[in-house]
Amino acid sequence: MKSFRELSEDLESRKATLKQRSADTVARYKKKGAESKASTENRRDALVKKAKEGAAAAMQKRRKEHEENKAKAAARKAARKAARKG
Repeated sequence: MKSFRELSEDLESRKATLKQRSADTVARYKKKGAESKASTENRRDALVKKAKEGAAAAMQKRRKEHEENKAKAAARKAARKAARKG
């Protein structure tokens, strides 16, 4: 049978072990949360960049189509004007 002092020491060592385990668990949880947050931010940044690039490409395409349509309309107008004169 354990003496009171041995029992007290045993309890103290268990308390210290549990406290350390709890601190380790909290540290792991915080680290995992920080990594998850960083990963999410990186993913979001990549998607935002991709969306901006896609929007810029679409705008450029629309401008090009607009210029082409404008040129076609001008050519048709010139052809009609030439047909009226000639």
